[in-house]
Amino acid sequence: MARKKSVSEEIKSEPKIEESVVEEVKKEVKKEKPVVERVYDSPLLEKGTINADLVNVRAEANPQSVIVTMLPKDTVVTIDPAESTEEFYAVSFAEGQGFIRKDLLNLKK
Repeated sequence: MARKKSVSEEIKSEPKIEESVVEEVKKEVKKEKPVVERVYDSPLLEKGTINADLVNVRAEANPQSVIVTMLPKDTVVTIDPAESTEEFYAVSFAEGQGFIRKDLLNLKK
């Protein structure tokens, strides 16, 4: 049975993304229409900001889960603490919802 990677090992093993790819994804994210409608501006939920160049948003709170989209640095998301896990935040944003590793978000005060 293979040993599960720690979060720090997973971060180190992910390849660096070229700046041109990051810029292209930013353009595409701005063009996309919302797929899932969900209230993402509720004052009862926490806000967070993406702190890495490009972050995978997953369908489930699992590092092997399907990637539903990618969000660029400084994107603001709404965090649902009730659906979050020890390792992942459940998030929603204008284009949809999913799960992001906790170390890839800065909580807004």
